[in-house]
Amino acid sequence: MRHPALDDRNAPPSGLHRAAFAIVLAALAAIVMYELSRRRQPDRGDAVDSSDAAAVCDAVDGAAQRARARAERLERLRALGYVDWGTASSEQPPVGVVRHDNDAAAVGLNLYTAYMKSRAYLIDMEGNLVHSWSGESGERGWQHAELSPGGPAKARLYVVVKDKALLALDWSSKVLWRREGRFRHDVSVDGAGRIFAIEGRSTELAQAGATALPVVDDSIVILSADGEEEGRLSVMELLGNEVPDTRVERLLAARQKQPADAGLPTPPPDLLHTNSIQVVDLEVRRICSPGNLLISIRDLDRIAVVDVQEESIRWSWGDGIIQEQHHPTLLPDGKILLFDNGVRRERSRVLLLEPRTKRITWRYNGEAEERLFSERLGAAQLLPNGNILVTESAAGRAFELTPGGRVVWEFYNPRVDHEANRNAVIYRMTRYPLEVTTPVPGAAGPPGNDVGEGENDGGTRGDASGLGPQPNS
Repeated sequence: MRHPALDDRNAPPSGLHRAAFAIVLAALAAIVMYELSRRRQPDRGDAVDSSDAAAVCDAVDGAAQRARARAERLERLRALGYVDWGTASSEQPPVGVVRHDNDAAAVGLNLYTAYMKSRAYLIDMEGNLVHSWSGESGERGWQHAELSPGGPAKARLYVVVKDKALLALDWSSKVLWRREGRFRHDVSVDGAGRIFAIEGRSTELAQAGATALPVVDDSIVILSADGEEEGRLSVMELLGNEVPDTRVERLLAARQKQPADAGLPTPPPDLLHTNSIQVVDLEVRRICSPGNLLISIRDLDRIAVVDVQEESIRWSWGDGIIQEQHHPTLLPDGKILLFDNGVRRERSRVLLLEPRTKRITWRYNGEAEERLFSERLGAAQLLPNGNILVTESAAGRAFELTPGGRVVWEFYNPRVDHEANRNAVIYRMTRYPLEVTTPVPGAAGPPGNDVGEGENDGGTRGDASGLGPQPNS
């Protein structure tokens, strides 16, 4: 059974590049108008009347001002959160698995969410649907999901419902518990079943000699296996309330540019935008210990190790080197893998960092014929065979590459807009071993029927443990 292509309406592509493009087009148009004017009036020679020159300048200046205003409006919209559209294309985009080297790709099952909807999909290496989960009818915002091992009888799916809740579901999509709150971006579970998540909370940033600035601070929330809160840490307090002046200045500038009659909501802006969390289970001398947390603070261009017991930051890196990064993970050899979005350079890269020396030991910038760029989101996962699974989120694309940079598996989100010219965003794709669907010996299987494709049936409820051999198995 093929993965269902969902009929969704995706918003238009980013306007930041369009704004710059509009300025160039306006300038070119002005030049063409001027040349046509000259040719219609040859007796005026090469001289340009002052009114003509003023008209040309006004046209260019007016287009530039409109483009800048539009860019600023889009920047304010960007601060409101992520949207569910992918990269625009003049041609119909590819969908599903478009490349698969059986001999070189790692075996497994791939989990991702229908970003800003309420579904999660588990697909095989050929793009076939193995299982799916779905939420309550009408609830949107399944930003990210993590699957715990144990097979259909024991597995749990932890779902971040953006700015609404954190959920734990069983294999049949039954909600085991739900915790309300402005949860966002990521969730991680330790060996004892404790859950670590990120929640935004409104607060104020004190300013010397000025009115306090309303902002959203991030809290690291610690929950029991049953979803009960056991503690929380403020990321702003972990930083000693010392936020770089440049970050505060950007927030103040954005606030001043917000017109009173813009018709846009004006919630407090994100101060830090902590977008990733991983429970560390490894001792790396002078860097981290089991039980520490590796986090990503996007708007400071920084990743950091948090000592939960000491309530302190033990190690950090990234200022001036990475740009609005996502998904750093500590690897078994003590190195850190991360997706560097490169927003200001307009080119992303996957990096391997030696944290003790703070030296980048490996990088991937994209293929020669196609650059890698995701302005937001993005992820990188080390696979058991040494390959890396990369999520180029904004393009709705996930691909596996070898250490040598060869792409051996490639997938595009089959959700496309109504004109079929852009793929929907993939927040993060995670590959799990085939055993993730294997029942615990002696345990009863889950209730349900055969896997189906129904869009209105509340999601599939099939027992994936009954599937035949998987590709490469």
